Amino acid sequence: MGFFDSGPSRSDHHALVARIHRLEATVAMLAERQGLTPAQVDEAATAHVSAEARLLKQQGRAIEAIKVVREQTGLGLREAKDLVDRL
Repeated sequence: MGFFDSGPSRSDHHALVARIHRLEATVAMLAERQGLTPAQVDEAATAHVSAEARLLKQQGRAIEAIKVVREQTGLGLREAKDLVDRL
């Protein structure tokens, strides 16, 4: 993408959204097959978050925790915030 490129098309966006929905459905199906509850899936998803990020969240320093999660995982801002919110 160049500087003046308009970015992904609307159809590209819709295709990505559809793919995300399929992936989420696959994860839910696999979790169900393993007998996992949604809470257990969330716990597994956040297990890799460092103690530092958890401590920052407990101290009410969520923004700093989000920064740590982003540095450690390479997640985007929204994904890191969602993850920290689940801690």
